[in-house]
Amino acid sequence: MSGRALVFDTRYFLHLFYTKDQIRLRALRELAENTQPKWVSAITLMEVYKVTSELEGREEAERRSSLIQQDFRVRAVDAEVATAASALQAMAGLSEAEAIVAATALVLRGTCVTDDPHLRGLDALQTKWV
Repeated sequence: MSGRALVFDTRYFLHLFYTKDQIRLRALRELAENTQPKWVSAITLMEVYKVTSELEGREEAERRSSLIQQDFRVRAVDAEVATAASALQAMAGLSEAEAIVAATALVLRGTCVTDDPHLRGLDALQTKWV
């Protein structure tokens, strides 16, 4: 798959790393393998690192962060993303992280890969899930 950028939400990675369902795991892997360009927000790196560190330790968190950075383009939280995130947060009552991920997808004119009901409910945001 090429064309429209896909922006992968934190929840994608949490499912990828922690699902026991082999069919879901295969679908998650195939989605990323067959996608270009693929992006993550810098906040996604932070959240994946935090959860992994708490559950499996810093070494595994560092390893996963490195792997994500090798396979995905990372979009920084710059003024454009921050402004869009603030507007989304005020409009839709999203958490800061949700708003930043959604804003990243909007700024990149991409589709957000997520099963987060808060993000899937945003009219302005195109979402996708396996």
